[in-house]
Amino acid sequence: MVKICRSMLLFSSASALEDAEAMLQVGKGPALVQTAQTGRSSSSHQAFEMEYKFEKLAEDAVRSGDTPSLGAEALEAVNAALDVLETQLSQEEKTANEGDVSRANDAVKQCNAHLDTAMTDILAPGGFKQTMMEAKSTHSTCRSLEDEHRRKEKQDCDEKDRIADQSHSESPKCACEGFDEAKKTLQCVRRAEEWGEKFYTQLDTQIKECDAIASTAAETATTCDADQRRFEVAFCGYDVKVSAACSAKESCYELQKKNFEQVVVDTKLKVAAEKIMWKSVKKVRCYIDLLDATSQVSQEKYDTCKGLDIDTDLLNIDYPNLDPEGVCELVAARPGDEAWAVGDLSGYASLPEPRDWLADFHGVESVTSCHLRTIVSPIKSEAIVTAEPEAIVIADENGYSALAPGTSYQKPAGSDCCAEEDQIQSLEDCQAAHDALGLRSDNVWTGLQPNIPGQCSWRDNSNGDNFHWNTFGGCGKAHPWFVPICKRR
Repeated sequence: MVKICRSMLLFSSASALEDAEAMLQVGKGPALVQTAQTGRSSSSHQAFEMEYKFEKLAEDAVRSGDTPSLGAEALEAVNAALDVLETQLSQEEKTANEGDVSRANDAVKQCNAHLDTAMTDILAPGGFKQTMMEAKSTHSTCRSLEDEHRRKEKQDCDEKDRIADQSHSESPKCACEGFDEAKKTLQCVRRAEEWGEKFYTQLDTQIKECDAIASTAAETATTCDADQRRFEVAFCGYDVKVSAACSAKESCYELQKKNFEQVVVDTKLKVAAEKIMWKSVKKVRCYIDLLDATSQVSQEKYDTCKGLDIDTDLLNIDYPNLDPEGVCELVAARPGDEAWAVGDLSGYASLPEPRDWLADFHGVESVTSCHLRTIVSPIKSEAIVTAEPEAIVIADENGYSALAPGTSYQKPAGSDCCAEEDQIQSLEDCQAAHDALGLRSDNVWTGLQPNIPGQCSWRDNSNGDNFHWNTFGGCGKAHPWFVPICKRR
């Protein structure tokens, strides 16, 4: 019986352990998206190499007819290496694979969770929707009161005109006649006194009532106009918050969905490579048992090991279905849209016909579009703001420091981001800077994107988004399409 060279087996066992460790480096780490194709190929190749070494030993034994024998130390070393690899494949790597897929799916779920959190804040007591609804209710109540005052104004002033017309028609006609007798003159004076007693107090009271209600109605109209502006601003603020939350969710979901799909692809490839390793381990064990046998190695036993059918189901993992994208209910219409005016400003100024009785009456104010407003957060009653002190476009880097504090400026398209001290820190300030610079901002994009300028930027894009608020922390990247928007501190 021929004893296999101890150094040969020790080399094989050490190589097996090294191969196992090298193979298991593939896919390590939290994200399989970056797993290299070459890494998977290398691991599979190492598995074949390990299997091949022991297959060659068995093949040589069959060809030579010698009965090999393994030393205890060598056998223990090889089996220990195989035990480690089996444990790593069936437990550690399987757990890691399941974790990678689970984390990728959890990241998708987080996009929906963030939307739920954002909408909860928007819809919570004291949030943007409640502020908007309270402003709407205040405006509606005021307009109803204005209509009530206007109807009373028409009623009282029409009564004033009626009394005036009646007093005129009943005025004494004798005052227009010539008198040649004192008695007739006295009688005319008496009739005039009676006419005055009848109409003076009545007409005087009605004139005062008409003037008073007209003044009250005018004051109410002024209050309602201010309430309407506050309502519009509150609605625009609510719209901006909802749009931002939905846009952030869409960007997040699109990114994490692609990541999840790539993780699944890479994990399936990794599991396939690990199944190859698993089969190699089992075949190596078969060859070891064959080589360590007391009887001669036969062709039949060799063929049995080589053609061994190995079950790899143990390494299978479940791939969860992608969490469906959360439904985001955007605001259907906003100030500036005809549908919004019909839905939220109709039903007021329901005055009696004809409507031309009050020349200066205009009822509901003309609506100011959300795109023409600067929205301040949180919405307050005085949240209608004007443009910033100054806005300027500067192409010379040395010119920025000369700007007055509070000045908005834009850098040329493709420029690096704003200096750290001039970076705009909020969506609201970004909107204010767009307004100050006169930049079109009727198509808003908000989200996280590392490949465009960070924070506030603008894109000259008539068919798509032009206002950009990038929540990516830091500078981001210069892009030839994007204009960084800055504010001098």
